[in-house]
Amino acid sequence: FESGNLRYVVHDIDTDEYNLLLDNDVHSRGHTQWFFFAVRNAQAGKRYRIRICNMSKSKTLFRMGMRPHAWSELHAAEVLSGGRDWSEDASPGSVPLETPWAGVAELWKPAGEDVRYHRSRQVGSVGSNVYTLAFDYVFEMPDDTVFFAYYVPYTYSMLRATLSHLVVDPATRSWCRVKSMAGTLGEVSCDVLTISNFSVSRRMKKAVIVSSRVHPGESNASWIVHGLLGFLLSQTAEAQVLRDNFVWVIVPMLNPDGVISGNYRCGLCGTDLNRQWRSPNELLHA
Repeated sequence: FESGNLRYVVHDIDTDEYNLLLDNDVHSRGHTQWFFFAVRNAQAGKRYRIRICNMSKSKTLFRMGMRPHAWSELHAAEVLSGGRDWSEDASPGSVPLETPWAGVAELWKPAGEDVRYHRSRQVGSVGSNVYTLAFDYVFEMPDDTVFFAYYVPYTYSMLRATLSHLVVDPATRSWCRVKSMAGTLGEVSCDVLTISNFSVSRRMKKAVIVSSRVHPGESNASWIVHGLLGFLLSQTAEAQVLRDNFVWVIVPMLNPDGVISGNYRCGLCGTDLNRQWRSPNELLHA
């Protein structure tokens, strides 16, 4: 599925642990840190030990209290079917921007117990320069599908749905314009959004340029921009001042190919696009 990353799983019968290996970024030999996968047919009430064995970074917030994020299909179906108000499960400070998928993202929760991050023991092709994220998880309901991710995913499809909504919503369409900035190797659009009060002359304004998601595994950046869009397009007095005095040029997803492919760092060309500013290639780095 979109933005997913998992190569394969090995069940260690002796320890009853599930050892997972992630895919390298497309056309690269590493950058294994972003994960996004689903687990089905788990036994409700049983504690499972999940170990992701080939993560690439030695320093990580998983050593400082960060936990994986999980999303339950059955729990989401219960909430979104109308049986419960999804806002009861929303995190404090959730973005107010209405979208076609409003309420879905808020159902992702930090999950897992006994979370540990350490250097991997060398097993087969897994060398000594990679690290293991290990955690316990108890599945609450039978016949459930639970998704696990490095952080709350923000996919390319979510972005496109958001932008399509903003340009037709009567509350926001007069202040924003969307166009394609470039086509990518994967033949998708890299979009740019312009926000301002267009009835005020641009000659009286300064420009503010914001870009996000050059590293596809940093989905938190997309959530920050999502919140920024919600604020800039709101009816608050502060937002009106910012639209009157500035032109906001926002590229919400600089590397859509990498996001779609489930990469952590690179685009389809296998290089870190954030290291190509001095000598970009028009074809490979678009």
